[in-house]
Amino acid sequence: MKTHTVDDPVLTRHEAAAYCGVHVATVDRARKAGELRAIVKDRLIRHRRSHLDAWLGSHEVGGDE
Repeated sequence: MKTHTVDDPVLTRHEAAAYCGVHVATVDRARKAGELRAIVKDRLIRHRRSHLDAWLGSHEVGGDE
């Protein structure tokens, strides 16, 4: 099992949206569509920064030259 450190903080939905520069609804849609991993316990939803970075990286366009 992979352990996470302080370098990979866990963020709330709103913190995750601010980090990614998108609206919180965009983060919610990506999570519900299975595009963005999340930690869900009861009604609390959290996102690891590394998962957000991977999700953002999957949406990069261009630079394939």
